[in-house]
Amino acid sequence: MKKLIIVMVILSGTAFAESWGPDLIKFSLEGSPKVETMIWISGFSYSATAFHHRCGGLDKSEHIDSKYLIEKLNEAHAGKTITSEQATATLETALNKDYPCKPYKK
Repeated sequence: MKKLIIVMVILSGTAFAESWGPDLIKFSLEGSPKVETMIWISGFSYSATAFHHRCGGLDKSEHIDSKYLIEKLNEAHAGKTITSEQATATLETALNKDYPCKPYKK
């Protein structure tokens, strides 16, 4: 129990130091609550990381952070309501630029 309290204090201190989670989101994904947007972004982060590991655009020890994805969507769509298709297109463009896949060679 004591360890749990210590972890919670550390995490709460981190939360005050920097905006995170739903507070970081400056767009609306299909009018959904920000918590649902966080879930969508988490899934996108997981699948993008797996894809970029396979194509060689990302080292196996690295991953694509949800925060990175949110920042890219904020840059392109702050204050707007967007579809998941628009979000995907924006993120694919950013990922292809920042984590390009290595050319396939036989």
